[in-house]
Amino acid sequence: MARIVGIGSRGALQLGFSHFLIDSQMALLAVSMPFLIRDLALTLSEAGVVIGASVLFAAMPQPVTGQLSDRVSRKRMLVFGLIVCGVGSVLTSRSSNFLELLVFQCIVGVSSSIFHPLGYSLTSYLSDLAYRGRALGFLSGSGDLGMLAAFSSTGPLSLAFGWRAVFLVWGLLVLGFSAIFAFLGSLGDSHQRRKEGLRGRELVGRIAPELVFMVLLSLVNRIFLSFLPTYLSEAGVAESSASVFLGALVSLGILGELTGGSLTDKFGPRVAVSTLMAVLALVSLSIYLVGSGSLLPLITVVAGFPLFATYPCIYTATSQVAGESRGIAYGLLISVGWVGSAIGPPVAGALGDVYGLSVIFILVMVVSFVASGFAARFLKVR
Repeated sequence: MARIVGIGSRGALQLGFSHFLIDSQMALLAVSMPFLIRDLALTLSEAGVVIGASVLFAAMPQPVTGQLSDRVSRKRMLVFGLIVCGVGSVLTSRSSNFLELLVFQCIVGVSSSIFHPLGYSLTSYLSDLAYRGRALGFLSGSGDLGMLAAFSSTGPLSLAFGWRAVFLVWGLLVLGFSAIFAFLGSLGDSHQRRKEGLRGRELVGRIAPELVFMVLLSLVNRIFLSFLPTYLSEAGVAESSASVFLGALVSLGILGELTGGSLTDKFGPRVAVSTLMAVLALVSLSIYLVGSGSLLPLITVVAGFPLFATYPCIYTATSQVAGESRGIAYGLLISVGWVGSAIGPPVAGALGDVYGLSVIFILVMVVSFVASGFAARFLKVR
C-alpha cells in the first residue's frame, strides 16, 4: 500500500478507516431520517434543523480544530475525534425526542470537524511529495466509501433491527477502533517539534485562490447532488433504479478520487482541476440536452467521476502553498467551502420553480466553467 499511495501502510489504513467511520456517521443521519421522523414524531422542519445543525457543527469549528492539529499530538486528536463520534452515535441510539437528537447529532458533527483538517494535513505530511495527490485521493475516497456503506446498508438493517440498533452498533464499532488506534503507536510526526507556520492574514492570502475555488466546487456538489434524485424521479426513473444509479455515481466518484490524485501528481493542480471542471460542465450540459430516457441515468453516473475527482486535486494544491500550517489551512478550506456553498440549493430551487428543475444542470455547467477558468488562471502549475 505504501507503494500505491506514497504513505506507510499502517498510517494509510488508520487514516483511511477513520475517515470511513466518520463520514459513514454523517451519512447515517440522512439515511435514517424517515425512521427518526416516524418514531420520534418529528416535523419536517425539525428534521431539517437536526441535519443543518449537524453540518454546521461539522463545518464551523474546523479552523480551530485545524490550528490545534498543527500544535498538539495528532494521534491523540485522531483518537479523541473517534471517541466523540462513537459517543455521539451511541447517545443518538437512546434519543427519545427532538432536543436529544439535536444535541447528540451535533456531537457527531463536532467529531467530523476534528477529523477532516487533521486527516488531510497529516496525510499530506506523511506522503511523499511525488505521491501526495494519490494519498489525498485515497483518504478522500475512504470517506466516500463510508458514505456508500451507510447509504446501502442502513435502510435494510433499520427495517430488520430498528434504527436504534444501527446507531448503537456503528457507535460501538467506532469506539472499538478508537481503542485499537490508541495502542498502535504514534502517527508520523505526532510527537516532533514542528516549525512555525503561517499565521492569520498571511495564511488566508496564501490560500485565497484555493478558498474561492472550494466554494465554487462545493456549490456545484451541493446543487447537483441535492436535486439529482428528484430530477431522476421526475424523469420517470423508478426509485429502486435511481438508488442503484446513485450508488454507481458514488462508486465511480471514489475511483475518480484516486485517479484525480494521480493526475495532480503528474500534471499539477492547475491542469488537473481546470480539465476536470470543464469535463463536469460538458457532462451537465449533456444531461440537460438529453432530458429523459434510458441514457439519462447513465450520463448522470459519469458525472460522479469529475465531481469527486477534483477534491484531492484542490487538497494537494492547498498543501503546496500552506507550508507548516496545513491543519488550519484545511480547516479553513473545508469550513469556507461548506458554509459558502449553503446558498446553492435555495437559489437552484428558486430557479427550478420558475424555469423547471432541468435548469439546475445549466447552473452547474455555468459554475463549473467559471471554476475551470478560475483554476486555470489562479492555481499553481505545480
